[in-house]
Amino acid sequence: MAMCSSCSKFCGIELADIDDEPEFEVSVDGDQLTLTCSENIRLVQTSECCGDEVGEAELEVEDLDVTVAHEVDCPAHPDFEEPDTDLNPPAEDPEYTVEAMFETDDWYRTTDRHGNPIRNPRYRKHFYGCNISVTVTCDGCKGTGEASTQVSESGSGFESLN
Repeated sequence: MAMCSSCSKFCGIELADIDDEPEFEVSVDGDQLTLTCSENIRLVQTSECCGDEVGEAELEVEDLDVTVAHEVDCPAHPDFEEPDTDLNPPAEDPEYTVEAMFETDDWYRTTDRHGNPIRNPRYRKHFYGCNISVTVTCDGCKGTGEASTQVSESGSGFESLN
């Protein structure tokens, strides 16, 4: 429960959708791609009654490693053979298209540190987070690769905005 700044009532907390979705930068090392998130993800807690912002947390996304399934005739494929350079210019490395999907979620820790179930809901820890799914497509051969990760913060880790 949090205090709403508009109506001065105790209210429930909801997790707002992500407004500014960060973009991913692609770096290539052989057939392995590394995706680096351009900025932190900002999770915002809002009050149920008025929708005002109550708390926020900045979460850092770790680098994601993706393997793209290239076609054999794609210059990025490991077995690609360069054509004769006298007749044809060397092939350029293909560009990649990155599509990311961000989905906010919340959950409770239902087991203690020993793996035993927590029976009383009072002692369950509440987490808020974001599930990130990324699809990378090679523009040269249309080969794809996928990666996913999750970032989270406990409810007590949010910075109060009131």
